[in-house]
Amino acid sequence: MMNNKKLPVAVLALTLYSPQAFAHGVSTIYNPYVHKGEAALELKSGYKINEEDSDEDSLAGEMTAGYGISSFWQSEIGFEFEHNDEEDMRATALVWENKFQLAPEGALFLDPGLKIEYARSLTGGPDEITGRLLLAKQLGKFTNLSNINIGREFGEDSSDDMEYGFSYGLSYNQSENFAYGLEWHSDFGNFDNDYDEQEHRLGPAIYGNLAENIPFEAGVLFGVSDHAPDAEIKTVIEYEF
Repeated sequence: MMNNKKLPVAVLALTLYSPQAFAHGVSTIYNPYVHKGEAALELKSGYKINEEDSDEDSLAGEMTAGYGISSFWQSEIGFEFEHNDEEDMRATALVWENKFQLAPEGALFLDPGLKIEYARSLTGGPDEITGRLLLAKQLGKFTNLSNINIGREFGEDSSDDMEYGFSYGLSYNQSENFAYGLEWHSDFGNFDNDYDEQEHRLGPAIYGNLAENIPFEAGVLFGVSDHAPDAEIKTVIEYEF
């Protein structure tokens, strides 16, 4: 979607109290682009709602600081957090994320990138590494983004299974500073389960700027498989400098 967009400031409240898509983190579709010399602070958050049992509602998110080391490499460090009825707000993992832009923008039919994420558990559980293939395509006023994800746990109490995910977003750039669209997120697990035992979510999203150099996105994803939460409210806010 877009980096420069505009939203009402009132939506900011959702970011501060509003977790989790593929393996860890919030349901986010990443673009493949890297900006050399740009530093950024980012807060991602998501609130999952289960209508049949509100005790299963949960909040999770991630806060990171990143820097564009070169024209093709961006590195971020930070931590994940979560909260539910059984646990107070707590940090659950340290994260180190690296994004690589694999070709200049517009050089290929699809703009490609690669994102490698390492999550070090702070709760005694397994660590995790996730790889994401990032693809983007601009068609007139429409922006297409897609991520293909592969993850694996390791260390204490880890599973031997690979975990797979896919996400796709289509947005319409109504103006230079505002876009809206739809997002699809799928967590397939290791493909042993059928559709309703996997997590599939679909919903609208908007993208904009709260102020200069503060891009923002917000969306509501609705579960379209039995195992998915009934809804997830997700927000991403970033300060670039």
